[in-house]
Amino acid sequence: MASPLVCKHMLITIIYAIFLTCLISFGNAKYTCGERCENVPDCDAYCRLAGFTGGKCLEPSYEFCCCIE
Repeated sequence: MASPLVCKHMLITIIYAIFLTCLISFGNAKYTCGERCENVPDCDAYCRLAGFTGGKCLEPSYEFCCCIE
């Protein structure tokens, strides 16, 4: 039977792996930008209505509404 210390390290390793997987998947999101943010009061709702996962005005200028594919 594994010692409590080994089990703790295995649990931490598994949690870390899940965290990295989530972080990488969010970083790889593909955006389609088009409409200006000043013309779209709710960018997220606009993109969802167009069939995308969501949307937001991206940095640095927050100029365009970018929809997440």
